[in-house]
Amino acid sequence: MAGFKNVAVTTGRSGRFERLLMLVAVLLVFGACGGSDSAGIDAGGDASLDAGSDVGIDAASDVGGDATSDVSLDAASDVSVDATNDVSLDAADADPDEPETAGIRGTVTYDGEQQGAITVAAFNEDPREIEDWSPVASDSAGNSEASAEFPWDYELTDLEPGTYYLVAFFDVGADSGSTPDAREDIVELYDTTIEIAAGEVAIVGFALTDPVLGDGQVSGVVDGHASMEGDVIVGAYANWPPMDMGLPDCYAEYADVDVPFTYELDCLAEGDWHIAALFFSADSDGLSAPAFTTTYEHNPVEISMETKVYENIDMEFSIGSGEVSGVISANVPASGAVVVGLYETFSPEDPGTPVHYQTFYVGEGGSSFPLDYDLGDLPLDTYHLAASIDLDALEFETADAFAIYEHNPLVIDAGNLVIDDADLEFDVDAGRISGQVHYEGPAEGAVQVGLYES
Repeated sequence: MAGFKNVAVTTGRSGRFERLLMLVAVLLVFGACGGSDSAGIDAGGDASLDAGSDVGIDAASDVGGDATSDVSLDAASDVSVDATNDVSLDAADADPDEPETAGIRGTVTYDGEQQGAITVAAFNEDPREIEDWSPVASDSAGNSEASAEFPWDYELTDLEPGTYYLVAFFDVGADSGSTPDAREDIVELYDTTIEIAAGEVAIVGFALTDPVLGDGQVSGVVDGHASMEGDVIVGAYANWPPMDMGLPDCYAEYADVDVPFTYELDCLAEGDWHIAALFFSADSDGLSAPAFTTTYEHNPVEISMETKVYENIDMEFSIGSGEVSGVISANVPASGAVVVGLYETFSPEDPGTPVHYQTFYVGEGGSSFPLDYDLGDLPLDTYHLAASIDLDALEFETADAFAIYEHNPLVIDAGNLVIDDADLEFDVDAGRISGQVHYEGPAEGAVQVGLYES
């Protein structure tokens, strides 16, 4: 019976009942027979009807077998067996040891007028905290020649069971490639992680919209260290921290700024906003990795019909502190008290007092060359680095030799906070005593000259 599909039972004349009933019985018996005969069930288990078969039951039919019932085959029915169809389950097709995967699917909507490409991507870790935007799976639609059409159904398949972060981004203009351009693309991180087990398919939808701009205004001063050289973006964020791959709806860019400077935002819609400033140095890795950030200490700022203008929303970049480290060595074995320090100015004739320093004792019971030093918590400034040694002394009193850093002065600023290869070497002169030895006598042999403590 499994081989029969859509056998139509329709109302007809009772005069054909016996003949058709016999035909149906013959077909049933014929299909139930095994072997390799012409019944259509071969040794390989092919027991299907042609796709054109019509096996349906008319709602008006009476299959009770009474005298008024007419059980006929519809003229459109095809009861032939197609040898190409295989409706059997082959046990060899299923691998019980193969791990079962999972998936995520859903629909993305967009109510704007912009053209471009749409991508939904899944990540194993928070995409706001990674530099390399490499999803474990993604699905895309649209390109520079044909824009994506919405609503768009996406599907991520063959995912390992686990927890995923899901991101949808609309590449406006289809010119950003696989990584969003924070200046123009629409990016949305799903507000919760997606956890899927083996065999499960999670359904997650996104509703993308164009930025909503208003007429709210925020202004103030951004301050920082005088050594800061770079660009600053000041913006209003709905949440903080934001996705580091996207800019806020309302922001302003300031190139090659000198701090302090005054900023102004005049495009805030109604709502609560976190005001923040992002500093990018020449070494910053794009918009996803600002060198420093600062936020308004009384965030969030509420823009409402009653209050649309805020002034004196001031912020200051806290750059932090600097660090200088390296190795101190000596050209000959030496012992004594060593001081390594940073000076405002330095000369061997008048070294002065270091503003930051570290001391060592080299000798029995103490350290030995080479010495690893580390000067931290340094204010941003310009320094001269040098080391002094008081030979054969337990504590430093006078300098017998100096090791001066060859690349002085050292500049610790916003773009150069850590210097970790500032190595120094003492050039210690070896003492020398010379003279002549005279001997008068007939003896011959070896002569030894030495220095003794007593």
